[in-house]
Amino acid sequence: MEPVDAETCVLLCGANNLDEIVVWVALMDIGFEVHDPPELVERIGAMADRLRAASRTTGR
Repeated sequence: MEPVDAETCVLLCGANNLDEIVVWVALMDIGFEVHDPPELVERIGAMADRLRAASRTTGR
């Protein structure tokens, strides 16, 4: 983790696969932006879509 200013930092990390990073940063419960790699941005978008759809389901 590298500080940028008093309120932000840059997190550099790696994992066995991109989905591990998606879950890991989501569980941190903080706001974040992803800059690279583009594939990670896509995976986060896909997970967000699935979670959004799940939040709209009705009990069955």
